[in-house]
Amino acid sequence: MYVPLISGKCPYNLYQEEFLQAQGVDARIIGQYGQHLPDYIDEVLADKPDLIHLQWPESVVAHGDKTDEQILDDLRVMFNKIKSANIPIFWAQHNLLPHKRDRVDLWKPVFGLFAQYCDVACHHSQCGLDLMKETYDYGSCEHAILHHGYFHKESSCILDKASARKELELADNAQIYFGFGALRPDKHIRELLGCFADLDPERHYLVLAGNIWDDYGKEMVAIAEQMPHVRVEVGFIEDARASLYATAADSFIYTYGANHLTSGSPHTSQAHLLPQITLDYPYVREVLGNAASYIPNDDSRYEALAETLNNLDHDQIEQQRALIKDTRDAWYWPKIAEQTKAAYEKALA
Repeated sequence: MYVPLISGKCPYNLYQEEFLQAQGVDARIIGQYGQHLPDYIDEVLADKPDLIHLQWPESVVAHGDKTDEQILDDLRVMFNKIKSANIPIFWAQHNLLPHKRDRVDLWKPVFGLFAQYCDVACHHSQCGLDLMKETYDYGSCEHAILHHGYFHKESSCILDKASARKELELADNAQIYFGFGALRPDKHIRELLGCFADLDPERHYLVLAGNIWDDYGKEMVAIAEQMPHVRVEVGFIEDARASLYATAADSFIYTYGANHLTSGSPHTSQAHLLPQITLDYPYVREVLGNAASYIPNDDSRYEALAETLNNLDHDQIEQQRALIKDTRDAWYWPKIAEQTKAAYEKALA
């Protein structure tokens, strides 16, 4: 069974490719993120795939000088070519809309086209399935829940907390919070830094690590550089480095917005067995349950976050660490790959 995974080499796709191949599926990542799929769909179809597995709609649309209507027309032609070739379309739905919310007037109808034409809509959670069906009109497609999978097969740091802090030159007597991923507006980085500005710098230390996409990220780094108890490590963070920070930290910290259909953040806790303090939203609840500390996602959230940080309960953190291990089985990549292969076979039957 040949299945092109479209498009782009990111950690999620690389794990998916690796474990589907271990299941005997000829799964191969095709194309680059931002490459206009309608321009090379004929090449994809020439290789006679059994099924096409699409991921993020924004990953296969290149704006260039095209108008919104030209882009939508390109996609309609592309989807009809795939349909004419009798090749099922399998769409993994990671987000309600792209993380970058520019050109929303384009993205809503683009996502709508994907919903209209896909044969199997793959959701990472029950809450995600419910929200997508409320938001988009689907044709006669099947719906399946196939979990996201947690990044980093296992935490690789062999040091204890004190040694990890010494290696990273972090204070041994502070409470350390760690969050990683791109510094984007939807993660409320500005507000998070504002919260830490009001905390005792001798007690609280924040580490953020991730890529910068735009001027917003640059501005957040500039603000952080003026704060003695905040460190930002810019760029993609390797597994070993992430594990070192997770070992040194008391907790992950994430302040994602309410519109996150899926997020890799709860899976960082699963990978490193480190609990997290997080804004409350459905996906993280479905993944971690009681293995996290939740901040109400309303206007009082940053006052509540400051209170939680000032009263960090280390006994609760240790109880949550034990609970996290029990959550991991359903989000284990080999199991997800087995279920994905079964979903492929059902779509082809």
